[in-house]
Amino acid sequence: MPHQSTRLALLSWLALSACTGREAATPGPDRSATVSSPAVPPSATAPTKTPTTNEPRSDETRAPTCEREGDYRFAINANGSQWWLRFAVEGDEAELLEPVEVLGLDAGALVLDPVDEDDPCHVVVRATGPVVGELTLELDLNPADPTSSDPKIGGVLTRTKVVSEGDERHEVLGVHDHDPPAVPTCVTPGVYRVELGAAAEWRLEVPDDALDCEFSTEAASPIYLRVERFGGVPMVTLLQEAQLNSPAFVPLAFDTDGDCAIGFKLSDGQTALEAYLSFTPGELSGVAGRVEYEVVEDGEEGRGIWTCVADGVLLHGSRVG
Repeated sequence: MPHQSTRLALLSWLALSACTGREAATPGPDRSATVSSPAVPPSATAPTKTPTTNEPRSDETRAPTCEREGDYRFAINANGSQWWLRFAVEGDEAELLEPVEVLGLDAGALVLDPVDEDDPCHVVVRATGPVVGELTLELDLNPADPTSSDPKIGGVLTRTKVVSEGDERHEVLGVHDHDPPAVPTCVTPGVYRVELGAAAEWRLEVPDDALDCEFSTEAASPIYLRVERFGGVPMVTLLQEAQLNSPAFVPLAFDTDGDCAIGFKLSDGQTALEAYLSFTPGELSGVAGRVEYEVVEDGEEGRGIWTCVADGVLLHGSRVG
């Protein structure tokens, strides 16, 4: 029965082909996920390197570097006025460079907190005394930046004993000098003795035949000023006559007119003036548009107080310290 055998063979071949086709049509794994996934970098399969303690931290975790050493000058509030606080840091020591009478602090050693490894730009200086109690000055230095020329920094001063409300905690602004402050050649930093011109014509602010302004020029001068740079601008402050090396008293308002001229307003409770000063090395000169001087005289009838004024008063000063 050759035809029957052939027929059986043909049916077997068709059945085998049908089974093979069904297996090929069965869905395989999703290849789209493999195509869209990023390639795994060779380094991901490499052994993980354990960092050693000698390796520097990455830029994200490395603490900024700050230079703590140098001279510091800060305008602080006390008893309704502003005063200079000047100190220096060298190594792990701090020193108050000038006495601050209003705070009852003498020149000498201050307490400098150790460097905070997590925040090396935070500087803390402390002092104690019967006038201030516990005084703390916390400063935030600018991280070392060779492109920055502005040495001004801010901070907060706190004290446990005060006279004026608000002095117990207030923000301060000052300067941190790594190197001697850069000044134009025409301005010599230092203390200047300023005289009012003898030709000033004084008059009573309120006319009164019983009063006069005969000695106003001699009484109103000399005036002692400290001239220095505060960051990128000049700063003029009034000094107490009896203490040429005392901390500056009340920073004066000022405007700049080029590197060699400044304008300022002075008021020390007895003399008030507004003037522009021009500088040459070791000298200054200018004109005060108006000078007011308060005369105080004790007489048999009690204390007399009146004000004398003069316009266009010439000023001349020489560096004395």
